[in-house]
Amino acid sequence: MSLIMSNGARQIKKSPSDLPPLSSSQQEAFDSLAGLAKKLSISLLTGPAGSGKTLILRHLHQRLGGHFLEITELLETVGAQHPAGIDESVRRLVDNAFKYSDLIIFDGIDGFEKITSNKNRGYSRPGLFDAVEKAILENANSLGKRAVFSKSDPVSTSVLYDNADHGFETLTSQAVIVPLGDFTVADYRDILGFWLGEENCTGLDIEKIRRFTGKLSGHQLRTACELLHGKRITAPTTDQFGEILSEYILFNNVDIQEVEEVDKGQLKGIDDLLQQLETFVTLPMQKPEIAAQFKTKPKRGALLYGAPGTGKTSIGRYLAHRMKGKFFMIDGSYIGERPMLFYRMVNEVFERAAQTSPAVIFIDDADVIFKSGAVYGFNRYLLTKLDGLIREDTGVCVLMTAMNVRDIPVAILRSGRVEVWLETKLPELETRSEILAYYSATAAESKDFDVESVAECTEGYTQADLRRIVNDAKAVLGFDTFKKRRLKSFTEYLLQAVNEWNTLKHNISRATA
Repeated sequence: MSLIMSNGARQIKKSPSDLPPLSSSQQEAFDSLAGLAKKLSISLLTGPAGSGKTLILRHLHQRLGGHFLEITELLETVGAQHPAGIDESVRRLVDNAFKYSDLIIFDGIDGFEKITSNKNRGYSRPGLFDAVEKAILENANSLGKRAVFSKSDPVSTSVLYDNADHGFETLTSQAVIVPLGDFTVADYRDILGFWLGEENCTGLDIEKIRRFTGKLSGHQLRTACELLHGKRITAPTTDQFGEILSEYILFNNVDIQEVEEVDKGQLKGIDDLLQQLETFVTLPMQKPEIAAQFKTKPKRGALLYGAPGTGKTSIGRYLAHRMKGKFFMIDGSYIGERPMLFYRMVNEVFERAAQTSPAVIFIDDADVIFKSGAVYGFNRYLLTKLDGLIREDTGVCVLMTAMNVRDIPVAILRSGRVEVWLETKLPELETRSEILAYYSATAAESKDFDVESVAECTEGYTQADLRRIVNDAKAVLGFDTFKKRRLKSFTEYLLQAVNEWNTLKHNISRATA
């Protein structure tokens, strides 16, 4: 029996017979699997991680009995043994399981396969997992026994699946597969209703929550409910639930605390650019009800291009804080001496973004990565990923920055891949005045600050240049204050910083010519 908390939510006991109920999709898969498991030798339940495969098999074990074989049993069997003796030990474990039961239920069989084929874990040869599958298949076929498996991916990387080399049928070729897909709105409603209490879900727009992130696992939904309970929120609103997801549940690879916060005051002169980003990228992600009403989707690819210092990375920082758990970054720090590690890290970003979708993958200085000899073939890799986003309709947008569009492979810029082009330009006179006034606000008084005269002297300056001279002027003002010198107007300090910055740029240009 499940216990009822003071806020109406459920909490299960530590008892194998006391299981949470199945959601709608899980119940359908369970019904199919239960029928097959009574008649067929091999049945296979497949589905993404967190979709509830273990819960379904636990219910199946409760209904049909049999021996429930977990990965921990196999790990204990192989843990202290030399690889040469593992085959026989595993076969003995499977034989004993079938000896005392006509039905064996094996949860997470691909997990064991991945461990035993990983050389980094001390196993000297791949394919040790073959012994498990072969023993189960032979027992099921020769003794009239039955086996039910669960896998995250029905197509395994095991050498067992190469029939020509091994000469016997594979698990996948013999099994009837029962697929379990992503959770539907009904699944979300079932799971939230159980963990929050149905009476506490009346303020939730569950369809909106499902659109906001459609690939949450049952464990993530349960955790969100427990976090709400910890905050003493009994009957959450949709916004409160979304805040919990963004702050605690959704995975990204960016530590927001370490990303400089950028407000719109620091993004002067690019209102039109920000509006296009909101229209084509962030609004369809953050307001799924609007996207559903007008049947719009975020663009799959966008490009921010312009001279260094014109605000491309600042826009990325702004989006990171706005999107929170739905923002992923790939930058030059990913480039190392081992290309395989680079691709593994990038691939993980795309997988995580798809699980968190809708989401943004921000590739900063993409032109530099494309030109790097350390990551040969990145253009073809990214082409495949962009085409996959379009084909699979994941709701993930790849937003790239570049200083020079010519350094982006033409095939990537083709229509249908990069659909939005946004140029960051050097600020005009009026915009330069606004930027100078914004950064000078804490140091300058109106009576001693002629912002227009300074702005006229800064033609060709980037946003970063303008911020630099204001900070330099503040530093000199602070030094003169400390030394008790006669203070000049802030305009004079700024003009001094402009002259020094012009001299420095000239010297740098000569030195690097």
